[in-house]
Amino acid sequence: MRRLFYTLVLLAVLAMGVPALAQNDRAGTYTPIAYDETVTGEITDASAVQAYLFEGSAGDIIDITLTAVDNAFDPRLYLFTQSSYENGEIAIADDDDGGNGLNSYLQEFALPETGAYIIEATRFSGEGSYELTLNIVGVAVEGTAVGSTLAYGDSVEGEITADTERLLYNFDGISGDVISISMTADDTTALDPYLSLYTDADFRTDGAVVAENDDFEGLNSRIDQFTLPEDGNYVIVASRFGGEGPFTLTLEAEGMRDMSVAQDIVL
Repeated sequence: MRRLFYTLVLLAVLAMGVPALAQNDRAGTYTPIAYDETVTGEITDASAVQAYLFEGSAGDIIDITLTAVDNAFDPRLYLFTQSSYENGEIAIADDDDGGNGLNSYLQEFALPETGAYIIEATRFSGEGSYELTLNIVGVAVEGTAVGSTLAYGDSVEGEITADTERLLYNFDGISGDVISISMTADDTTALDPYLSLYTDADFRTDGAVVAENDDFEGLNSRIDQFTLPEDGNYVIVASRFGGEGPFTLTLEAEGMRDMSVAQDIVL
């Protein structure tokens, strides 16, 4: 009887562990999802595990959110390389309650290799409809450190060091917005700031800078009253002509249009 009891306990533990290993068919048809896309689905007792496929590059920094509609169930998500998924290996990342309430939010995860990845949408408990969102929020670059997501009117502090030669910031803009960005060193005898502005697409593909400045006020930098050429996400690169030290970065716009920001660039 005792042996039977322990056997039943072991089976129960293994059953509880199934989500962590995401045991389903694993080598089947996947639903495609791309960066900056949201898809919908439904978790039921008959379909408690659903798999999504995307292509990523080593160093891509991603966010994944799995949100239950009307908080109907407790979501859980897992991330695998396609090969690890189909070979029955454990997830390379997962989250249960990292989002609002019981929702899942895998934040700022850097992909370890170039290739295909599987997102598994499942549950801790319950059933119901969900939204799954995959965003690319940055690219790991050597010598580049964590910056901030900005909105018009924001002012943030950063520091250029020997190990951190530049910081990335981004914001969402609309064609025709007239903006100014200033980078002011605490001590210009220690740091000579340099500012560059890119569209998000150009930054990711080593494209051309859309605006830059070295010495606007003394050694401090300012991109002054620049008109954004298109709608979308923009990347501010705060760097140096020379030296190191702390600085203040400010983003302003004529009329100070109040807006939320679409993405982050973080490392």
